[in-house]
This record gives sequence, structure tokens and C-alpha cells, in this order.
Amino acid sequence: MKVKLAMRVLTQSVATALEEKDDEDVLGTTELWWVTPDNSENLRTKPKFIVFLSQLLLLFNVCPACKSEKPFIETSVIGTMVKITTKCFNPDCSSPENTWKSQPIMTGTKMPAMNFLLCFSVLVSGASPSKIFLVFKNVGLSCISLKTYFKHQANRLFPTVHLYWKKCQEKMMAKLKATEQSLVIAGDGRHDSMGHSAKYCAYTLFCCTVPLINDFSLVQLEAARLELQAMTPAPMNTMLEKQPRDKATELWKKRKSMVVQEVPRTVQVNESSMTQTVLRKPRYCRSCKNPMKGHKNVKDCPKNM
Repeated sequence: MKVKLAMRVLTQSVATALEEKDDEDVLGTTELWWVTPDNSENLRTKPKFIVFLSQLLLLFNVCPACKSEKPFIETSVIGTMVKITTKCFNPDCSSPENTWKSQPIMTGTKMPAMNFLLCFSVLVSGASPSKIFLVFKNVGLSCISLKTYFKHQANRLFPTVHLYWKKCQEKMMAKLKATEQSLVIAGDGRHDSMGHSAKYCAYTLFCCTVPLINDFSLVQLEAARLELQAMTPAPMNTMLEKQPRDKATELWKKRKSMVVQEVPRTVQVNESSMTQTVLRKPRYCRSCKNPMKGHKNVKDCPKNM
């Protein structure tokens, strides 16, 4: 209790001191971190920081075993992880060679944790990996390559996301069956945006009763065309066949070279009925009863006064 009370008082005093500083001295929000042993196995939620290598090497000026000064320091980089090996020159040192790693290893693998967590966060956030790695390169931050990112994405991330989706889908189907009521299912397919590649099409099934997406599928157009061709009768398959370019060009030139011919009428038309004109009845002014043709020159009409 005394230790917790002392830590609380110290936190309040530091926070008060930060509030009393001028706005020019405080850059943004200052957070206080109490470094305590974290025994949780969730590596994603553990606090992480960006550290300069020059500041980190100051901690290795002394041998961790015998406290001798200035041991030999060797650094190696594996993606986002730095590994520091110290070799002590003291012959009486109990542990002349020591290795320190800046991050733990993923459980069941030999992969540094941050290498995998970085690939995971880029994928689930929908960010562009090339842009993210370009930002890291501009600030001089060590990072994995794009080749490594796509390798982890194909071998580890995509299978994990697929298994997670299947589990969620099973729970969703059990939830829909538990409702014991009729469901309204709607589905639609969508190609890529206009101006982009329309090679793939996404089909989605949506439950209107319970607002949930039941299933979706990404289909390649060529595979869908072959499947549709196998389902349709033989006479209708000709509509799915693409016309060769040479044949289409030949037909186009043939249409252009055709001469327009005058074809006589098949039904005889009475010429007198075509020339007959309809005589319109002349209009008269309602006030003076004079014809409306040239009416503006009539001075006795009240409308012209």
C-alpha cells in the first residue's frame, strides 16, 4: 500500500509540474509509463518505442556480467529487430559473450515479433505497404522488405484470416438457425471500379433480417465464363465466343464498301393526298372584329390605342 501511495503521489507531482510549464516547452501530450514486468502473452498489446541506436549502445559500455568497461560490441539487424552481442576482454569474466535482442520471438517460430506484427497491422488497416516502408526509409527506421511482407502475407496472414472467417461464419450460421424464423437473403456481384482491371468480380450474400454478411466469393471472370459456358446449351454458346480480329475487320470493311441503293415503294401512295394542304380559317380580333393579319395598323381598335 505504501509503495502504491508513493507512486500515486509522484505521478500527481510530475503531472502538476508539466501543467505549470509554458506552452512552448510542452510539445503535445505527455504520457507517463510505469515500466512493470509484463507477463501477458499478447505481444500486440505490449508497449513499444522507437529508439536510436546511438542511445541504445550507451547501455552496453559495461559488461553485464563482470562490469568491465568498454567491451567489444557487435550489432546485426533482422528487419525491425536489432541484435547486440558483447564480448568481454576480462579473462576472469564468468560470461564473456552475451547476446541481447530488442524484441521477443513469435511463439512457435524463429521470426522477430515486430516483423510479423508490422505485416499484420498493414494488412488489417488497409494501408499501402510500399507507402509505409517508404515512410520508414525516409526517417531511417529499420524495416523489412516488400518481398518479406508479401511472403508473410501469403504464407501466414491470409491462411489465418481465412480460418478466422470460417469460425465467424460457423457462429453466424448457428445464430441464424437459433432465430427459428424466415430469413430474407439478398445477393449481388460487383466488378472493380471503372478504369481499373475488371478481371475479378466479388459476389456477396447479405441477410436483410439480421444485418450480417453470410458469405462472399471472389471469382475470376474467365473461370466464370467457362462455368457459364458449361451450363448453357450448345446453340447459346456461340454468343459467348469472341469473334477473331481479322474477321471483325473484314466485316467492317465490307459494311463500309456497301453502296446505298434506292428501293421503290412497295405500297402506292396517292400523290393528290400528298399535295393537298389544309386551309386554316382566318382569325379575327374580338374587339373590332377585323382580321388579325395586319391588325397592328388598325387605329380604331381599342387594343392598338
